[in-house]
Amino acid sequence: SYIDFYDIAVTGLVTGDTAVVRRILGTLRTESFARYSYFTNLETMTFGTPIWFTTNSNFQGPVHSNAQFNIAGSPVFNGPVSSAATSINYRTPPPAGGNNPQFNGGLSLGASTVQLPLSSTALRVAASAASGQWYTGNTTIVMQSSSPCGSLQPPCLLVTNPVLGWTNQPRPLPANGAIFVNGGNATVSGTLNGQLTIGSSHNVVVSDHIRSADNPQTNPASNDLLGLVAERNVVIAWAAPDNLTIQASIMALNESFTVENWWVGPPQGTLSIY
Repeated sequence: SYIDFYDIAVTGLVTGDTAVVRRILGTLRTESFARYSYFTNLETMTFGTPIWFTTNSNFQGPVHSNAQFNIAGSPVFNGPVSSAATSINYRTPPPAGGNNPQFNGGLSLGASTVQLPLSSTALRVAASAASGQWYTGNTTIVMQSSSPCGSLQPPCLLVTNPVLGWTNQPRPLPANGAIFVNGGNATVSGTLNGQLTIGSSHNVVVSDHIRSADNPQTNPASNDLLGLVAERNVVIAWAAPDNLTIQASIMALNESFTVENWWVGPPQGTLSIY
């Protein structure tokens, strides 16, 4: 697994008329990528085209890249920003160029690189266990927090999988919260009431709004948690609604989080990710 845990035991002994022993136990673990609002290994697309932060970009939490940031406009960063590069690439160098990023949480250049995992091994193992769910081929998963689930009580999942001959087959949430789609895309939408991580050996496709039943933006104590992990890309479908909302932690291991045919047609509004 790419998440490592270390148990540390420290024992101190003071000798004298009466020996005194104190023992401290602690657990250390690698940091979760879920803490970042935005994290990248590269800041370029497939053919080397830069990914630009523009005036329309607004980030509330920590931002990090192992590469150089490209800035065109006045993006806002309200959390700490760090980059392994020692400089920023401005489309037109400031101040005359009008590029004026707001690093309200501070900027650290030349920071240490952070290694990404190469695959979702831990998720694969969990999904293939009896308490997880494993699907083969393209699979569509619609999360239902309160809507009818056939013979099941909500919350549930409506699963469409041609290999199994299923169309909107009601399924319970897996007991260990792990789902993996092997050999195809996982298309995901709906409202989650519970804890779930959905992974795919191919792409994870967002076809509609993805929300939590108990909105964490208004209730910080919400325990609804969703992870989307693609071993290739996380893609917002071309037919997804305008002004899309996604409440999930998103990880694309190879290569990016993107919008299908993003260069075609008029803008589709604001993409809000929490």
